[in-house]
Amino acid sequence: MSDQENVLTKSQNGRIDVHHHILPAEYVSRLKEIGITTAIGREFPDWSPKKSLDFMKKNGISIDFPRGNSGPQLCCQQRRYWSIN
Repeated sequence: MSDQENVLTKSQNGRIDVHHHILPAEYVSRLKEIGITTAIGREFPDWSPKKSLDFMKKNGISIDFPRGNSGPQLCCQQRRYWSIN
């Protein structure tokens, strides 16, 4: 099997996360500024792009679709963060 076929096969066999949360420190800081310090009674996890990618690899996820968690302004900031990191 060629390298190209191998990559395609891995991608086709991987899972797709259609509701992937991203929590950059800047985003969590903005939430705290407006009084939001937890989600469903739990503190926000220590999130990073590396941790997210490690989670995806561990769980066989090939593709993700990031989701915003709050109002439009914060959601747009999350998407900008994800697209440049």
